[in-house]
Amino acid sequence: GALVLTASLSFGPQAHAQQAPASSAGSGSDQQQSQPLQEVEVTGSRIKRTSDFSTPTPTTVLDTTTMENAGVINIGQALQMEPANLSTFTPATTGNSAFFTGAYIANLRGLNPYFGTRTLTMVDTEPTVPTNQAGSFDMNFIPQVLVSRVDTVTGGGSAAYGSGAIAGVINVILDRQLEGGKIDGDIYQTNDSDGRDRHLGAAYGFGLADNRIHVVLGGEYEKQDPIGCETARTWCSQNEGFYQSGVTAGNQAL
Repeated sequence: GALVLTASLSFGPQAHAQQAPASSAGSGSDQQQSQPLQEVEVTGSRIKRTSDFSTPTPTTVLDTTTMENAGVINIGQALQMEPANLSTFTPATTGNSAFFTGAYIANLRGLNPYFGTRTLTMVDTEPTVPTNQAGSFDMNFIPQVLVSRVDTVTGGGSAAYGSGAIAGVINVILDRQLEGGKIDGDIYQTNDSDGRDRHLGAAYGFGLADNRIHVVLGGEYEKQDPIGCETARTWCSQNEGFYQSGVTAGNQAL
């Protein structure tokens, strides 16, 4: 969940000005203002763009619309949509491991060592507190229902954030101005009626004192059942391996 408290105070400024003496030469400033503008050079902008590939540090943006259209229900699943992310640790790949079990750990460019990370994960431009050993962060701790967008930079991060961002930076932006409530839920399973995945998320936001204080609360629950092997798949009981073509040696579909 996220809790945002903001407050602003304004005071009426007091100014004492002296009347400037009239001058017959004041027409010079009028002439300068009447000159046409020749060129404007923009050195920085806060306008959010879907993708920015023309800057020294290209940024890839995944917004909520893209994630909803793709049917992803988890930030880790959203990151798997990016070609730059070569995550080794996901809930589907850590079943037989004693480390990072069930975790989504971002791995830009595949540079993460086994017990470490070269990808910096941030939430609202603030570095996250590691949830695992060696400074890694489990993306499951961020509720998908509160996410506004995910910005990914794969270059130049180490110059600003140190060696922990050699591969790049992932910045998760939360919807801190949510008004009202929303609920998201789904369930699915494999064609063999196993591996059932149940997901439910809810969030609610409201403002106080003319929105000078804004409160956002959210949470998410997801549970995925395991998938059997020798007792559930004929190709596994026959010790047949995986093939890129999508079929086994016995021409049985995976």
